[in-house]
Amino acid sequence: MKNELLTKISIVIGLLILSSVVFSLLQNKSVYEISLGRISSNYARLNAKEGSQIIETKKPFEKITSSNIYRWDAKLYKSISDSAYTNTDFYFKERLAFYPLFSVLWKVSNIDSPLIFIFNYLLFAFSLIWLLNLFKKSDTDNLFIFFIALILPSSMVYYLPYAESLFLFTFVAAIAGLLQKKYWLFFIGALAFSMTRPAAQIFIFAIIFSDIRYFLLHKNLLYFIKEVLLKALPFVLGIFLVTWIQYIYSGSWTAYFDSLTFWPVESGFSNKIVDWSVEGFGMTVFAIFFVAIPSLIYSIVWGIKVFGRKQNAGAQPLSLFSGDKEWIREYIFNTSVLFIAGNLIYTFLTSGNVLNGFYRYTMCVPSFYIVFFLCFEKIKIFPLKYKIITLGLCAAGMMVFLSNVIYGGDRFRFPYTGLYILVALFFLLIIEPYISYKKKWFITAVILIPAIIWHVYLFNVYLSDGWIFT
Repeated sequence: MKNELLTKISIVIGLLILSSVVFSLLQNKSVYEISLGRISSNYARLNAKEGSQIIETKKPFEKITSSNIYRWDAKLYKSISDSAYTNTDFYFKERLAFYPLFSVLWKVSNIDSPLIFIFNYLLFAFSLIWLLNLFKKSDTDNLFIFFIALILPSSMVYYLPYAESLFLFTFVAAIAGLLQKKYWLFFIGALAFSMTRPAAQIFIFAIIFSDIRYFLLHKNLLYFIKEVLLKALPFVLGIFLVTWIQYIYSGSWTAYFDSLTFWPVESGFSNKIVDWSVEGFGMTVFAIFFVAIPSLIYSIVWGIKVFGRKQNAGAQPLSLFSGDKEWIREYIFNTSVLFIAGNLIYTFLTSGNVLNGFYRYTMCVPSFYIVFFLCFEKIKIFPLKYKIITLGLCAAGMMVFLSNVIYGGDRFRFPYTGLYILVALFFLLIIEPYISYKKKWFITAVILIPAIIWHVYLFNVYLSDGWIFT
């Protein structure tokens, strides 16, 4: 166990150093021009009288400076850290759309400058180590899937001064409370989780739908009510505390919902499909067809199965706070799948085909990593041909979608690199049990090269004030 922990820490530090070295090299004009500059462009923001404009340009990577550390959401989190929700600047109303806990941690820790990037990445890595320790046995597969989780193209978001790392950490703390039979730890973790990002609201519905499904089996109404209340209480209380804090500063109990008007809302299913960037669009397409739609199908099948299990009706129900580890893992897995499916349904009904940031809200959340860690363990019992067929159907659906969507242009450009890396990594995870230890790590090492380049490329887009992450 100790050796595995040291290996994981070494992996985390090694990837951080490697990313830093590659990023620094691409700041050199000569290195950039003979390498990445041949196949990609960077971004620059031009501020004119009629408004700002983002253009593609050929130039080396940005230096990290005090003026480009805080972009997009980071600018608002930093503003909350500095001034809470006081009406002191242009971003007052926009700040109300963001939950405060990450900003509070930022202020209390007094971390500033580029160290905030390193802090968020290390918090992300520690959360993954903790989650794996809670959910999976110590073995070589554990190390392998941990490594893959770190280099997923979407994981680059965890380098940024955003709330995602804290969101993951607090949820893992809540799970630890469940597995250790410590309701107080679950309560604190869930409370903090729900004060970090508004996505916690969707998780409450996932809990309710999960418990309705179990209620259809045990038919014990009082038990159902008790379980829902015990599970939902810290989440609801956390959201109420955020609402109360915002009320103190704004004078409105609906300040969060009022602030959403600053983000244009589209309507209508016939609108053209668009995104903020081709880079984000590529990863979003993967998230839709390889993560969200399979989650929706699984949720429907899982729900329907309850009607074929009449023999369990009236059985003594298990509580999330007293069940064994396997039952708790299964409950958290199913609820996480429901969360991802719910996010897809919410986006489909409300986005008006504007897919801005969907991959981030699907793959940069605790539910994704729970499903990611447990799913490939679950499917090992199935023959390889069924797994290949499933992956092929996901890929076929994606290709049909891309062939009928105008947005994004040529699908073989560099901005789609994140999409192809994700497909390659998921395919590797499917075939991993059937290839030798050396071969799987050799393939991973080959994929690592474009994965690191993609990470530092996206990080540079962030510094350049490009439309990728918000």
